[in-house]
Amino acid sequence: MAEVAISFTMLMFIMSATVDIGRAFFAYIAIRDASQEGAAYGSLKPWDPNGIEAHVRGSSSDPFDLTDLTTVSVDTLYKQGTGAWHNTWLTGDCAGESILVVVNYDLNLFMPLITMIVPSGDVLLNASMIDTIIYPPC
Repeated sequence: MAEVAISFTMLMFIMSATVDIGRAFFAYIAIRDASQEGAAYGSLKPWDPNGIEAHVRGSSSDPFDLTDLTTVSVDTLYKQGTGAWHNTWLTGDCAGESILVVVNYDLNLFMPLITMIVPSGDVLLNASMIDTIIYPPC
């Protein structure tokens, strides 16, 4: 009986870890694709950060709701040549320069045994995508 109790506990722990790791991987793929969608839109319309964010948030609503403002944040950054990244579009940010879209997602773990390892029950996932601005020409 003691061996069964110990092995059952270990199997439950492994199963709950597998479920939450699978959910985290699936969520990462969703936010990576969302950041890619935002970067693709931003390469054509870099002056429209609201449109970039709308494309990111509209890319997934099920099973991970990217429209939720409490768990998902979207940042858009621009870079001219070898300069530093900045968060507002400038008139010099034109074709050939870079745009970076960063998506952060606060994943809530729901398996009870995992909270022994991750006490907060949350894991912050982030994905980013860099693209080249195509329009407007310089």
